[in-house]
Amino acid sequence: MAEIALIYAQTDGAEAAARLRTLLATLGHAVAAESSTALLLLTPAALTDAEVVGRLHQQPPPISLPVPNPTTFPSAADLATILAQLAASTGGGSKYVVVHNQGAVGDYATVVNAYGHLSPHQYTALLDALRRHGEDEILSSQELRATLSRIEKGIDRLDQEMRQRFTFLEEGQWRTVRILLNRLDAQEASTLDAILEAIETNAVAADELDRQLVTLQSLLLSVQEAQIADPVLFAATAQINEMVSAPGLDFKHKLKVGIPLIPLLLHYEGEMELSGGFNLEEIWRSLQRWAAAPR
Repeated sequence: MAEIALIYAQTDGAEAAARLRTLLATLGHAVAAESSTALLLLTPAALTDAEVVGRLHQQPPPISLPVPNPTTFPSAADLATILAQLAASTGGGSKYVVVHNQGAVGDYATVVNAYGHLSPHQYTALLDALRRHGEDEILSSQELRATLSRIEKGIDRLDQEMRQRFTFLEEGQWRTVRILLNRLDAQEASTLDAILEAIETNAVAADELDRQLVTLQSLLLSVQEAQIADPVLFAATAQINEMVSAPGLDFKHKLKVGIPLIPLLLHYEGEMELSGGFNLEEIWRSLQRWAAAPR
């Protein structure tokens, strides 16, 4: 759970800070008196509060949030902005953090921290929902919980639908693949679903499938040799490699098992030295073209 400090002027920021504290707690964050990650509410009174202004110069510097009207803070749009700024922050957190046992997200430690108790997929879906909220009014914790519930139900439904695409896997194998799927953001998950649909509906020529399978098998070996620093992804790569190398698995099934790794490996392209001259971005782009193939 990520700890976040709130800095504000007591005269006009206390109530706004209390509301924000409740929303952050709903998302799984703990608000502490001191933390390397801090949010500073720039209310009108804060601009003349010597203590608050002095905190602007602390190291690491706090994330400053303009709050011209404390009586309507935080709105859904405010919370979306706060979560996005937490994700973009460079302060705090260890390099590799496990989120709900769904794996570490590498160099994006503050992105992980911004999730609270959410998975990456839930986090991106929440940002989209908050930005579509469309009301410049205080967001209540009840509204936030209702939004989270809708997101979780939607993701559970998608999870069940995705399981149907992997019925050929044993339960232990599915758990490995599911770890990867849960680390995809909403856009990556949507693209992957379309790619899998293209494979299942024979929208891609057999020779193209064969070519990508050869590339995938070589890539998996190269990633293992590179020993990626993310222990969860490294272990999953080894398990996926075993599945893809299994002689009894259909070649389409091998592709479906291995392809979810590609967008995740892209996050580590700068820190891996892959033998074979693989271009992960080009591999992912070629797979995205499958998603657009006519059915």
